[in-house]
Amino acid sequence: MGSDPLFDTLFRPTAQSPQMASAAPVRAAGTRSRAGNAMNRTRAALLEGARRAVQINATKITMAQVASGAGVAKATLYNHFRTREAVLSALLAEEVNVLVEGLADRPLAGALSEAASSLSDIVLRWLASHIMTPASGAAIAADVDILLTGLPARPVAEQAASA
Repeated sequence: MGSDPLFDTLFRPTAQSPQMASAAPVRAAGTRSRAGNAMNRTRAALLEGARRAVQINATKITMAQVASGAGVAKATLYNHFRTREAVLSALLAEEVNVLVEGLADRPLAGALSEAASSLSDIVLRWLASHIMTPASGAAIAADVDILLTGLPARPVAEQAASA
């Protein structure tokens, strides 16, 4: 019995890890579709809405604030991200990717200096959110988990060298 393409499309996993259950849909290399392009534009708008919500409420955003900031319905948001944590993780991953791409052609010393400055800005914004609205230890631990999930994984060789 063959697989059902509709079932496979609707229920295929979109991420390698269960922590990132709201990752962008995976497409075969070289394939493009108008629907896929529209999804990418919607996802970008959602991340921009999340960025606006984070600027106002730090990490204590709601899904309604993200959807409103993006100008979409909450149902559209939930098509891309299942949880607030997934939104924050994707936003952090995007910030890190933009940082890495922006520094790729710079000399090492300048790139390291700018990366340290940019990363400290991200961390300071996160810390400021807890100063403005104090959080419990559990809430801070949850935010740390979000930060770690959103960061790119280190290669195995680096992990072994640091151990």
